[in-house]
Amino acid sequence: MIQQFSKIHWLALILFCSWILLPQTTVFAQSQEATQAEETKETKQAEKPHQQEKVQQIRGMSLDEENEEARAKIYAQLKEKTNIQFVDTPISDVLDYLMAEMSIPIVVKHKAFEEEGSSPRDSSITLQPREISFEHALNLILNEFDATWYVENGVLIVSTKTEEEYNLKTKVYKISPLIQAENHDEMAALARQVILTITGTINPDSWSTVGGPGSLTVWRETLIIKASPRTHDQIERLFQTLLKLNQDQSMGFGPGEITEGLFQGNGGGGFF
Repeated sequence: MIQQFSKIHWLALILFCSWILLPQTTVFAQSQEATQAEETKETKQAEKPHQQEKVQQIRGMSLDEENEEARAKIYAQLKEKTNIQFVDTPISDVLDYLMAEMSIPIVVKHKAFEEEGSSPRDSSITLQPREISFEHALNLILNEFDATWYVENGVLIVSTKTEEEYNLKTKVYKISPLIQAENHDEMAALARQVILTITGTINPDSWSTVGGPGSLTVWRETLIIKASPRTHDQIERLFQTLLKLNQDQSMGFGPGEITEGLFQGNGGGGFF
């Protein structure tokens, strides 16, 4: 009798404990699942801006034959760091040094310099020791004798600013990420803001509205721009900066959001 009672007692005790602990175990499991779901959601939200940043890009599509792979390689190399020091060194020798260091072809348009009465062979430069990018070094060196550079057909060209300014290239830019709107009128207003931003901040004197050689034309969500190689470089950088602002700060790019003073004296009218 005592043995049977003990078995019943222990069975009842086990059932009682199960009844007490089961809800707590269920609540704990649900809490764990909720925590994991929240962490997964936060991870996806954290990854989303980076995914958008990779997807949203505005790059000019050239109407001329151009080796885009070679062009991209040169620009990537220009971002690399270098240690430089020159003391009264002819600029032609400095360019030879940079060409060897970067392992990319550099061509000097001597005829363009001769037409303006100058030459990299006749100019020298002194630079104190410093670690800078190849692009920064190139800009410092060429600014010393009012020259510039650009990339064309997989080659880095060194020339006069006048020759570069009139070496016009036509590129097509799909700007839909910057002019998202509900109707045509709003889209046209946004496109006008983009054009005013370009003509007001990037080489303002180079556009046809003020007598320069460059031009911009709008076709639906596309800008067709005829400009010099360096101007196209700056336009692409401007677009990437605007996209980054929109993504990082969730800022809309709408009419009236850009200070009017930014566009004074740019001759931006006449595109619509």
